Amino acid sequence: MAMGVLLCLAVVTRAHATGAKYKSLDRLKAGLSSVLSAKSSANAKLRQTLAERKKLLKPSPVQNAIVFEPTTPPEVRRLASAVLRPLPTSASILRQRLHQQLDECELLVIAKVLQPKQTVIATSDVQEFIEELKSVGSFLKLVGAKPLPRPSFDSDVSIQNRIEQVDEQMESLRAKILKCERDEKHIRAEIRLVTAADEPEEQPRTQLPPLQRPIETRQTSGFGLRDHPIHKEERMHKGIDFAGPHGTRVNAAATGKVVFAGQLSGFGNLVVIAHRNGMETAYAHLSQINVEVGDRIGAGYKIGEVGATGLVTGAHLHFEVRINGKQVDPADYL
Repeated sequence: MAMGVLLCLAVVTRAHATGAKYKSLDRLKAGLSSVLSAKSSANAKLRQTLAERKKLLKPSPVQNAIVFEPTTPPEVRRLASAVLRPLPTSASILRQRLHQQLDECELLVIAKVLQPKQTVIATSDVQEFIEELKSVGSFLKLVGAKPLPRPSFDSDVSIQNRIEQVDEQMESLRAKILKCERDEKHIRAEIRLVTAADEPEEQPRTQLPPLQRPIETRQTSGFGLRDHPIHKEERMHKGIDFAGPHGTRVNAAATGKVVFAGQLSGFGNLVVIAHRNGMETAYAHLSQINVEVGDRIGAGYKIGEVGATGLVTGAHLHFEVRINGKQVDPADYL
């Protein structure tokens, strides 16, 4: 009874699907556009986080900043800045910079700041003044300068916490980009399959199309008489069953057009695809359906996922092959 209803539905839906547009291709193109947009957005955010991380890792300019007293002469500010930036860590480094970076005239300018009461200062006096420097702090005081305070420990911790947050964000973005790339590759492959299926229907075909396995799992039940697992009596099994955990991908066995996609009695979620020369394939008990009536699809296109809908004892795929409406053993065509 159920099979008769199925065949009637298939005939009616096939008639309505004849002039249908290739909706699957439109959906795939929309999906590809969405994936490419998400990938572009993730790449842009990744570049931003990389720039932020680089900035966070740079030494704070505050650590080397020097501020001069308002009364410090401009020339002294210029000369002192030359040897104080970056701030030397010891008096010996400061003395070395004074010798290497300032000439004798410039040293005399500094010396006059160090000894303002002397009217005449010789070069030897400058050397003596420089050698008497006990610390960087004393020089800063003499030239009327002071270092700006370093960031507090709390600031350092805050920066480190932010770096860790940025690292986690970068890891998440890289994972998202990788997923987008996988999705893009998969969708492009699906588009090629659908495009390959778009062949002129007027071309004469005298042979049945070759079929490929709809699922990459083992066969658990064949075509023919068997003890029905639920009704507990011998009945004709008009297809073959494939084992498969819930959610396993189910593919179209050949190029064709979807003529039924929905629920039907004991078949549960069912997809029927019409191929050339009167051949149809049916895929039953699906957990989800990924196609619509009228979709023209290629061999290998994902039409749904394994489930346990309808009259079943567990998740599996029931696969049928029909020639001019009559079920035949799929094993003869796979």
